[in-house]
Amino acid sequence: MPLEERHIALIRAAAPYAAIDPEKFSALYDRLVDLNSKINVTSVTDPAGASLRHFADSLSLIKTGLFEKATLCLDVGCGGGFPGLPLALALPGLSVTMLDATKKKTDALKETCELLGISNVAPLCGRAEELSLPGGAQRERYPLVFSRALARLDVLCELCLPFVSVGGHFIAMKGRDFKEELKEAKSAIALLGGETVRIEDVSLSPGVFDRIPIDEAERAEANDFASSGRALVVIKKRRPTPAAYPRAFAKIKKKPL
Repeated sequence: MPLEERHIALIRAAAPYAAIDPEKFSALYDRLVDLNSKINVTSVTDPAGASLRHFADSLSLIKTGLFEKATLCLDVGCGGGFPGLPLALALPGLSVTMLDATKKKTDALKETCELLGISNVAPLCGRAEELSLPGGAQRERYPLVFSRALARLDVLCELCLPFVSVGGHFIAMKGRDFKEELKEAKSAIALLGGETVRIEDVSLSPGVFDRIPIDEAERAEANDFASSGRALVVIKKRRPTPAAYPRAFAKIKKKPL
């Protein structure tokens, strides 16, 4: 079932700064529904929910302005393909490496790209804390790294900042509790070579969807999404990450920096 015009309108209203090709995003939605019936990658598969919580939310990263000149980026913990796949569709000049520790998911991602003709995505299977160790090919390779809903910020920084090249940025996609997480992660960010440079508020006014002819259930979904308190924590890599990091995941989880 393809996305209808009103669903594409929801994406455009929520992410007016992104280039939306209705045919490509509709094909991605169809693939998401089909894939989810096989390996259960998400609980959100209704057209309005997926349009907002998967597509528009992923595209919110563009609002940082960091993608204007970017050519290479890394999505850590990509799961079912978000936020990397919508970004790859909207920004065809961007090379997107998409990392996940579950081979079933990276295999599905590769198949998705082949089916939809997405040529600017490179699936990568492995554990973040292992692939970014000193001396590895992925260590401090990427000028732009991002992650969505993978872990709390103190843990997330140890998993992600080692991938970021000095002078590059890490973007953590967070909800309304980001202030508490940022406070917890202050020492970890500094220790790992980073500095929080800004918080990009990507929440919306419910009125942004008023002119879109959606039904009552979809409007409730849209208004809930608009008021969800989403924010992007933008961290700049000022110095190389010390060779002692990242630690083994058991240590990261047991005792965050």
